[in-house]
Amino acid sequence: MIRIAIAILLACIAYTLLRYVVFGPIATDQIPAFLLNKAVSMASVTLLFGAAVSHRRGLPDQTHFYGLAALQAGYVHLILSLAMLSKAYYPTFFTQDTMSMRGQLAIGSGVLGAYGFWLIRYRLPTKSIKIALQALSSLAVAGHLVAMDSIGWSDATNWHGGLPPISLIGFLLAAVSGILFLLSIRGDEPAR
Repeated sequence: MIRIAIAILLACIAYTLLRYVVFGPIATDQIPAFLLNKAVSMASVTLLFGAAVSHRRGLPDQTHFYGLAALQAGYVHLILSLAMLSKAYYPTFFTQDTMSMRGQLAIGSGVLGAYGFWLIRYRLPTKSIKIALQALSSLAVAGHLVAMDSIGWSDATNWHGGLPPISLIGFLLAAVSGILFLLSIRGDEPAR
């Protein structure tokens, strides 16, 4: 499973570089943090999707591994994002003097999603509460991605190299993950 997680991260890095550097306007000096952050965020939701699929298939060890890997990648993304949070990197997140509604929604839903996944690591009273929290946290991440960049999703003519935006791919993965977790809620069993 570690090899798969590493392969996912490397594929996300390759996709990011292809979309933003080869076909897009981002300079290579943005690779160490800005572009790495995009790749890690994509890896995080891809691993989350792996956890949701594994959970749906009844594979607890894989669910735990992919969920933990998604959480760790999410932490790296959160730290990098907050370190770079500025009008220069995220101009639509700010008005003249304050954070815009879009910026507040993006930050708020992202932090709520991360916090929900962090809470899952603790003992919860029932398994259905744990799964519901996974579903809600996945949907909060999907909301984070809508607030981030949904404006450009429908205009494929502006996609660099014809490649969909990472935020769109991430939204789809997070939303489907949330739905898969919701579909997995059964009766109240004691949580593990």
